[in-house]
Amino acid sequence: MKIKHFIPLSMAAITIMTATIPVTTALASTGNDYATVSKTDDRTVTPRYRYVLSIDTGVYPSASGTEYDLNIQGPNLVSVSGTAVLYKQTASGTYTKIDSESLRLEGNDIWYTGYLKSSGSGKYKIEFTGTAYAADGSEPISIRNYGSY
Repeated sequence: MKIKHFIPLSMAAITIMTATIPVTTALASTGNDYATVSKTDDRTVTPRYRYVLSIDTGVYPSASGTEYDLNIQGPNLVSVSGTAVLYKQTASGTYTKIDSESLRLEGNDIWYTGYLKSSGSGKYKIEFTGTAYAADGSEPISIRNYGSY
C-alpha cells in the first residue's frame, strides 16, 4: 500500500522539478545586456540599460519658468547627448510642446539642471530622449516625468 502512494508522489515531484529547470536557465541567460526593469520610486528606474545604472528626472514648473533636472549614472559612461522637451497638457488631455533644448553632457555621474519656459498653470511633462555613450558602445535612453503648478 505504501509503495502505491510513493511512486505517484515521486513522479509528481520529479515532474515539478523538471518543469522549473528551463525557466531558471532562461532567466539566468540574460547576462549583462538589458536587465529587467525594477522600480525604486516614482521617478527612478534601475536597472534598465547596459551602460546606464540609474536615470532620474524631475520637472518643477512655475510662473517664471520651468526648472528640470536630469541625473544619469553609469560606471563606464563617457557622455550622454539628446533632447529635453517640455510639454503642457491641454484641456483635451493631450500634450503640446512648449520648449526644448539639446544637451551634450560628459562624465559617468551626470547631475544637470536646466530651465525652460512655462505657459501658465497646469500639468507639465518633461521628456528626455537621447543616447548614452560608453567606451565600448552606445544605447538609446529615455525618461519622462510630470509636474504641475
